[in-house]
Amino acid sequence: MMIYQYRRSIDGTKNFGYFIDLLKDGKMKFGKPSEFNDPFDCCPSVIPHISGSTLPDAAIDEVNRSRQSIVSAIYGIACFTTDPEKMLMWSHYGNQHRSLCVGFDSEILNKNIPLNDRGNPLYAGIDKVHYTNDRPTLQSNNYFNNKSSSWEYENEFRIISQEKRGSPSWGPGVFCLPVNSIKEVIIGARVIPTMIEKISVTVKRLAPNVKLKIAVPHPTKFDLKIISIKDFPNVARSSAVVSGANDNWHHT
Repeated sequence: MMIYQYRRSIDGTKNFGYFIDLLKDGKMKFGKPSEFNDPFDCCPSVIPHISGSTLPDAAIDEVNRSRQSIVSAIYGIACFTTDPEKMLMWSHYGNQHRSLCVGFDSEILNKNIPLNDRGNPLYAGIDKVHYTNDRPTLQSNNYFNNKSSSWEYENEFRIISQEKRGSPSWGPGVFCLPVNSIKEVIIGARVIPTMIEKISVTVKRLAPNVKLKIAVPHPTKFDLKIISIKDFPNVARSSAVVSGANDNWHHT
């Protein structure tokens, strides 16, 4: 199975450098749940709601969030999806279609899990997120992989790293996944031509066996088509001139 990660940005030397580090060494950030865009992520209900309770919801939330803070100190999560054509994913996680989506072979990720100097693995495997309308409790079997049904469009899979004895100690941080698991790089539909060329040159130089593709808006539907960069024509961007208020002319 292929799983994909949308990259937040490739603009600037620093952000493009992260992409280079991924291609060269498999470097990937395992983020803290407390930094994710979902405030409920890995934040179970520690104190069950009691009908008629005088305890304010804000106070209960502070207790719940303390558990999330504990989790975030020792667990790091890398997030993926199975769909590289999802419009909302490109908008929310791919810098409004101005960044990249990278495809990984899940079988290789599962068979080549990195170990630290004590033989402890970076992760146990790849977990599928389950969507529900019920907030998990502290007693739930796995509140790391339960999210609100509002996020179901993401079809998310996760690699979870727990802090362990040894060096690296794993948990949250930047660690190296198997480089040979990287199989595809997909360029967003709004990436400018100069950046398309820069990405193409970089992929060919550092990872010549990785398939380079690009997302193209469908001409008649609200869909994206993923095509090989070899089939992408070199089309100059068009410009326009319009007359606005007070007879001002605007060039785009």
